[in-house]
Amino acid sequence: MIGCFGLTEPNHGSNPAGMETKARRDANAKVYKLSGTKSWISNSPVADVMIVWARSDRHNNEIMGFILERGMPGLTTPKIEGKLSLRTSITGQIAMDEVPVPEENLLAAIKVWTFITYGKY
Repeated sequence: MIGCFGLTEPNHGSNPAGMETKARRDANAKVYKLSGTKSWISNSPVADVMIVWARSDRHNNEIMGFILERGMPGLTTPKIEGKLSLRTSITGQIAMDEVPVPEENLLAAIKVWTFITYGKY
């Protein structure tokens, strides 16, 4: 099983303050619908599971983590071709168009700022 971590976005890089990816809760279907694009994600074209960060309407627009699985409707992971460096690393995008993510795939206890803070030390 291969995984990847989707934080970086085309317009804001790895700066979560500018994050545009949205998670809209659909209470009737018991899912979050994710829309947006992550870019320059190592392993995304071959990953079976993905940790993706999005602004959640249910959590006052806070950035929350979600577990996505290959094959979910609306999820594509195109490969980025023609890179000048890191050619041995498969790199791509995670494109989401109203991807239905079950509520149990929300990483409720973990927020993006926690990962960034601990990742520095």
